[in-house]
Amino acid sequence: MCKLAREAGVDADDPSAVARFDRKRKGRTTSNKDWFNPHDPEAKVGRTKQGACDMVHKPQHIVDLESGAIVDAEVCLGDAGDTEKLVEKILLAVATVECLQGAEACEGTSCVKTLTADKGYFELSQLAILQHELGVRTLISDPQSGRRRRDKLEPEELQALTRAKRTVGSRSGKALLKRRGEMIERGFAHTLDCGALRRTMLRGLQNINKRYLCGIFAFNLGLILRKKHGVGTPRQALAMAKALLAWCRDLQTGLQALRHTMMQIYMENQKVAHPILPTQWVIQNFPKQLSLHRCSTGC
Repeated sequence: MCKLAREAGVDADDPSAVARFDRKRKGRTTSNKDWFNPHDPEAKVGRTKQGACDMVHKPQHIVDLESGAIVDAEVCLGDAGDTEKLVEKILLAVATVECLQGAEACEGTSCVKTLTADKGYFELSQLAILQHELGVRTLISDPQSGRRRRDKLEPEELQALTRAKRTVGSRSGKALLKRRGEMIERGFAHTLDCGALRRTMLRGLQNINKRYLCGIFAFNLGLILRKKHGVGTPRQALAMAKALLAWCRDLQTGLQALRHTMMQIYMENQKVAHPILPTQWVIQNFPKQLSLHRCSTGC
């Protein structure tokens, strides 16, 4: 922009003048072909979560819908398509799951039963390969279902489209799509928002991926700790300890109030003609004074 401003006779050292020139410049576009970051050429122009235009990267997660664990994660270029290298990523994630479960890889069968994604990942050629290689149910909605010409499709593509449409319309498919939205967004929220990875100060896609994988490790470790101990983060452990201390404090307060009530009743009993010992009086009169009734078992 400073170069264009100098060529147009605008003072490039004045940021306000450059901004005014950019707003009124003819043929103004925001394209990755025209713009790049000189400090990080791999950053691409795109929309942020808030809708602003900035230099961005695109994170992708492959999540186990049963446990919520992130099986694979990668930060891609901001202008990369969702279906780019989809088959390779899915096959790698499936191989990881099968290795963890000790299952042997076999063409046409897999321990992974369903593959669920949003409509941005729909591509017939990719679905046909996944259904043939893994034998899984693909739960991906077709964004062009009303405009697709079925008579011009290949037999393999038509078969993949029919299977995907039937699976998405089933009751189990709708439940899995709902669970996909819950699990996927939970992983993004914990990693990007709670883990402070929404913005990065690193340069280079390789360095960003290394830092991002550290956040994924922390997320999966929290799942393991929550499964074994009931808490997944130090903040949750501290909250549980505070809750336990508050419960003990309330119990102590209740016992002190009960003791005070018993002593008042005992002091009133001392006014009668034949006083008895405190322990003996409690055994004889405690259930009567507090109207405690015995259960049917005699307890």
